Amino acid sequence: MLDVVFLIDRSGSMTDDMEIIRAQSGPIVQEVKNLSGDLKVSLRVGWATYTRPDEANWIDAAPLTEDTNATLATVQRLTPAGGGGGN
Repeated sequence: MLDVVFLIDRSGSMTDDMEIIRAQSGPIVQEVKNLSGDLKVSLRVGWATYTRPDEANWIDAAPLTEDTNATLATVQRLTPAGGGGGN
């Protein structure tokens, strides 16, 4: 079994990077699916997000699943939390 988790920073400073995350998550999952097929192992994917600890719901996650489309759909809907700013 191969488990892959996307760990995504959703802080406000990531606003510009969210489009890149959305665009690249599909190709990454496809490449890993190809690898898992070559290795003849099952693939489960999931996601976890974090933002600044002073934000409500600053940590969020989904369980691992073999439904890569559901995980990708959720990643596509993620938005930055709170305002911008540095560390």
